[in-house]
Amino acid sequence: MYSEPKSRRSKTSKLLWALALLSLSMVANAQMEVGDNVKMNLNGNLGFGYNGSFGNADLPTSTGYGLAGNANLTGYYFHPNFLNFQIHPYYDRSEFHSDSQTSTQGSGLSASLGLFGGSRFPGSVSFGKDYSSTSQFQFAGVPGVVGDGSGQQLALNWSALLPNWPQFYASYYIGSSTSSVLGATEDSRSTSKNLNLSSTYRIVGFDLNGTVAHANTGFTSPNFFTPVALTTSGASTTYSLSAQHKLPLNGNLGLGWSRGTYGLDGASDSTSNSYSAGVGFSPWQRLTISENVIYTSNLATAYTQSVLGNSAARPTTYDSDSHGLGLNTFASYHIGKGLSASGHMSRREQDFSGRHYSDTQYGGTLTYNKFSRLFGFLNLGIGVVDTASKVGNNGTGLMANVGMSHKFGHWDTTGEFSYTQNLQTLVALQATSSYTYGGTIRRKINRDTHWNGSYRATRTGMVVQAGSGSSTQSISSSISWTRYSFSGNYSNSSGTAILTQSGELTPVPGGGFFTDGILLYNARSFGFSASAKVGRHIFVSGGYGNSYSDSSQQNLYNTAKGDRYVSRLEYRLRKFSVIGGFNRYGQNISTVAGGPRIVNSYYLSLTRWFNVF
Repeated sequence: MYSEPKSRRSKTSKLLWALALLSLSMVANAQMEVGDNVKMNLNGNLGFGYNGSFGNADLPTSTGYGLAGNANLTGYYFHPNFLNFQIHPYYDRSEFHSDSQTSTQGSGLSASLGLFGGSRFPGSVSFGKDYSSTSQFQFAGVPGVVGDGSGQQLALNWSALLPNWPQFYASYYIGSSTSSVLGATEDSRSTSKNLNLSSTYRIVGFDLNGTVAHANTGFTSPNFFTPVALTTSGASTTYSLSAQHKLPLNGNLGLGWSRGTYGLDGASDSTSNSYSAGVGFSPWQRLTISENVIYTSNLATAYTQSVLGNSAARPTTYDSDSHGLGLNTFASYHIGKGLSASGHMSRREQDFSGRHYSDTQYGGTLTYNKFSRLFGFLNLGIGVVDTASKVGNNGTGLMANVGMSHKFGHWDTTGEFSYTQNLQTLVALQATSSYTYGGTIRRKINRDTHWNGSYRATRTGMVVQAGSGSSTQSISSSISWTRYSFSGNYSNSSGTAILTQSGELTPVPGGGFFTDGILLYNARSFGFSASAKVGRHIFVSGGYGNSYSDSSQQNLYNTAKGDRYVSRLEYRLRKFSVIGGFNRYGQNISTVAGGPRIVNSYYLSLTRWFNVF
């Protein structure tokens, strides 16, 4: 899969010739002008390179050489606000950018056009197309499977901003992507189309806002990522209207309506309506009071969509007969000297799956902020929430947070801890507890040496269903000394998640309450890198990464593990650069037959940077 396909060669060869002609014109002409009103800036790289790759199993051996380059053309016609543009073609970008480190050649084009900026009818168009760039699937935020990807996207934006008329905004986006993995015979594909319309208007003291959003999505994932191959397509349309008006006593009135329609895999659409009203007052600076009410006609549809979002998981039921009514009262008072208090009371009436639920929740929070020269900056907060229903007390909730920042001599430190708990017995809106903690530390050893480290962790406590929940943690550290730098990182993640249509796992605390598409996952990765400047003209960098992940679903199990080595050397002399590098990727996925895949790639190029005007 690492040899360049013929179809791609024909496309990229055209781009290559365009780059060559553009760069030759850059050399031949010191200035480029088109008429009296066109102003342009042009720079880029042009070079000649040699590259190749070889691997084990069924991976072919390939070599190639030829021109490579990129260009940046920016400019405007008549005035930057009237018409401005930017065009950036590139071919074999792995030769020019160390952060790309593609295992194959990367080619593409990005362009943007701005029209009538600052006028009553501003607009913009952007386009991007990329061929064969390295992509890395994420297991709940942890780097996992490495592959190659390509994609394209088109975005259009336009506004109508007429005085004394409703302000109108429109945007349209269409995109698609394809990703492949070493040894896999099928690709992962995703498509999306999004149309968004919105308008604002002020009349008789009311600030009005209306929106319409429509989205079509499609996703195909072979079983190199999950034990079960998934193919889904869906559509959603959301309408919303809102109005706000100022009231006496620094008050505000808000009214809202929204309607959402969702469908997946050709099934019947499910619709949910929501109506809301709220008022808030601040009779004096220290006191704030608010009250709001919201009614949802299809509670299951609305809440399921908010949990699953744009995922490939199918909801178990939409329960069109469900509905809910909620009333919320909130008040806060600033006592003084860093001390403040707040309280709230909520009432909910819900019908879900043939049963009726009702509860009253009330609670208060006392927050204290203190600055001390002994401890640096200390921020403390603690709150208690109690929940009751017709049958008595259902439990209490707790939230707390601590933050600190202090400098001990040459050591700069920060730290924080937060905990939230909301124990409820209502099925439709069960919540969980979670806590997050972490910190950073930095040390200036001397004028030329700096060190820093960080740690961050997030875990769920109580969960809706036994066995669900998630935890993540990450550690990183780096040190720099004159011309040398070293860094390392480690991260792991585990728990329950759903597969999104962008091809990533997203943790969900609700377990399988809303869908049977839940996966159990476990992932970890670590790596380190180093770079150095040798003399005045030589730059050397390299790194190593290792990853492991496993997932299970419906009694099926999948594992993926791999490692990667990257190295790069560059010699710079004025506008010339000699760049060479070697990359090695190894990967083994249990659902891909043929055992481990290993691919080695190397490249060497001579490039020159041009700045024409």
